Amino acid sequence: MKFISIPLISALLVLGFPLALQAKPTQAEALHRAFAEISQQTCDDRSILQAGINYSVCTASAGDKGQYRLISASSTIVNYGDGIGYWYYPNGKVAAIRFFHTDELFMFDGGGKLQAELIRAQKVMVNGQEQFQERSIRANFTKSERDRLEKLAQDGGKDILSKFKKQPQSSTNETPSLWSHCKRMIDENVVRLEAIPNVKVTTSSRFSKLITPYPDRSANLDRRYVFAMEGRGVETVWKSVDLMTDITQEITNACVGTAAVTFGRDRTADSATVGLFPNGEIKRFTCSADFDDLTRTRTPISWGQQACD
Repeated sequence: MKFISIPLISALLVLGFPLALQAKPTQAEALHRAFAEISQQTCDDRSILQAGINYSVCTASAGDKGQYRLISASSTIVNYGDGIGYWYYPNGKVAAIRFFHTDELFMFDGGGKLQAELIRAQKVMVNGQEQFQERSIRANFTKSERDRLEKLAQDGGKDILSKFKKQPQSSTNETPSLWSHCKRMIDENVVRLEAIPNVKVTTSSRFSKLITPYPDRSANLDRRYVFAMEGRGVETVWKSVDLMTDITQEITNACVGTAAVTFGRDRTADSATVGLFPNGEIKRFTCSADFDDLTRTRTPISWGQQACD
């Protein structure tokens, strides 16, 4: 069985933003829905019983040629029910951890940062009266809690996965199903851009090699997507940092090997680039040093910079 990494589903977009200590009800609902979306995916379960512990992984097909993605993994003590469960984003990162003996459930963002504890709806006693408590979240943690949980997420349930002969492996090969998802995300964002007055995305839009190599070679990111645009509204796009950041998040999640998105004016060098950084942040690139006309040289451009002159 071969596992591959596939683009993040919409839940990652929900989880990618840090929560305030006192989260709004809408944020709590969004996180609960995100976990439901992740945990309710259809998958094929495999189990192994060793020394009174049941190890299980659940996988789903991710294309042809026997490629699969990991949905969940767990270990439980037989006859007791104590144990731990992991749910994964389609890129293989841990999305959630549940401790079965306490029923505590914690959510993480795509970079492994602890986001919140999800508290299910329940009946509670308040001043001797039974009341219904809506599902909510807890987003304030001590440093020791955060360190312990994020270490578990980083480990990713390796002990469980090691019980199975073939463990998850990442791949940058883009199967037809992955390309279909990527193309759909590009098309949806073309519509978003063209919703801005006087913006037209042209047929010159395409994937292109990165101008500066991505700093983490193990990430296998070597391309960017270029939206070539025309019209007076292009400058409005460049001023809309939140929009460009959101589009870049969706494209880098959906399109294998993609580290950045360039929003350019067609047939010119004028552009703004937004990219993924090794710490998981999505940020707009800054201008590098200008080309020196006297020496005919330019200071080497590092990741996160672009030529603006």
